[in-house]
Amino acid sequence: MRAIEPSQILCFLGLLAAGMVASMGLLALACVLWPAAGPGGDWSWVMPVIFVVAFIGCMVAVFRLWWRWCPLPLGVIEPGSAGEFTYHVYILFYLIVFYPVMRCQLLPVPLNRLMYLGLGACMGPNSYTGGLILDPPLVSIGRDTLLGMGSLLVPHIIEGRRLEHHRISIGDRVTVGANATVMAGACIGNDAVVAMHSVVLAGTVIPAGEVWGGVPARRLRSPWGVGNRGGDRGIA
Repeated sequence: MRAIEPSQILCFLGLLAAGMVASMGLLALACVLWPAAGPGGDWSWVMPVIFVVAFIGCMVAVFRLWWRWCPLPLGVIEPGSAGEFTYHVYILFYLIVFYPVMRCQLLPVPLNRLMYLGLGACMGPNSYTGGLILDPPLVSIGRDTLLGMGSLLVPHIIEGRRLEHHRISIGDRVTVGANATVMAGACIGNDAVVAMHSVVLAGTVIPAGEVWGGVPARRLRSPWGVGNRGGDRGIA
């Protein structure tokens, strides 16, 4: 992993301060509109909750503005490049603000969906995840798709000083089993299934309708049961 430079930390701290100021403004507005929730009021205990929600919402908005201004480059990110500066500011958003929320598993699955949509993931109607999506702006998920509990989508490759980002594309009506991992650049076609605890390696293409599983994942069943090697039991 590459070192994060002081200039990148300062840039992030400035963005963090902007989110903090905006959330404090929303808190003050809430006190004006709801005096009972202000200091000394009967509902003052809800103010910390309002602040946390406002802070996360404001940081998501700041992040989206940062992403629009400085989108993360795809492919190889060279050391010392402008892309590396963008990446280190980008990763600080996640390490400091978003990962604690995403990993705490306190959010209900429908709110998980809203969180990932806010962070830039493309998710079709009636698609949900009970797992973790890293780098949400680089993930595209179709409609009626389910990612099981503990599943993990990883659109980046970090190996020593090697740093790359590649989009993950998942089609319609896909099932990714519990604790399965899908790595950078993978493409999963419509109606496919990835079995529990599987690892879909970087750049893997799973055709529509197929069932894959294992470590690394391989084809277990072709569409419509052609080439079935082990029945349907225990796939997802």
